[in-house]
Amino acid sequence: MDLDSKVINLAVRLFILGLLFTWCFTLIRPFIRVSLWGAILAIILFPCFLWLKTLLGGRAKLAGVLLTLAGIAIIIGPVSVIAAAGSNKDVVK
Repeated sequence: MDLDSKVINLAVRLFILGLLFTWCFTLIRPFIRVSLWGAILAIILFPCFLWLKTLLGGRAKLAGVLLTLAGIAIIIGPVSVIAAAGSNKDVVK
């Protein structure tokens, strides 16, 4: 192979590699923000998990379940109140 064909071969490979990288990033992009928030919450809540685990006598699964239920209650509580207020036409005008 001469130099021109090696350069063309390298250019085609780099172009295909760029296309694959762009495609992979396009697939991953919707999950980046959610993954970042999950990592932030995991780092923030880990000391709470350790404290709750020691409080419950070393039962890690129970501590995890309680933290999960607390998180769900924190999200669903206000949403249900807002939904109930929105369904009542006398309250919201």
